[in-house]
Amino acid sequence: MPEIHPAEQVVRRYIECSGTLDAQGLAACFSPDASLNGFLGPQAVAGSADLYIEDVQRMASAGTDMSAYKAAVTACDATGDIAAATVSMEGFAGTRFVDHLHLVQRDGEWRIVSKIFTTF
Repeated sequence: MPEIHPAEQVVRRYIECSGTLDAQGLAACFSPDASLNGFLGPQAVAGSADLYIEDVQRMASAGTDMSAYKAAVTACDATGDIAAATVSMEGFAGTRFVDHLHLVQRDGEWRIVSKIFTTF
């Protein structure tokens, strides 16, 4: 079995923490200065990754049912200390998402520095 690149390991943790509504685990996947941009339906969303982490925390507090959640890394490419990944996510808040994540390795640690997304 091929070795999984450390950047993809972070992306897989992002998927897992999203599905289990683990806001603290998600926060560890993101750089403190990470940005978030995208669309929830027709509504544009822009800000820091804290917007997503806070939404996940609200969903966890509300006891949101995640039994329909499925997600997968559909692409991941790394060059040196940068990487880009695409995630397909279904059943998250009743919606299908496609996330494009950019990651950077700083001081030996990979973190997501930007997330752009859309819904279907």
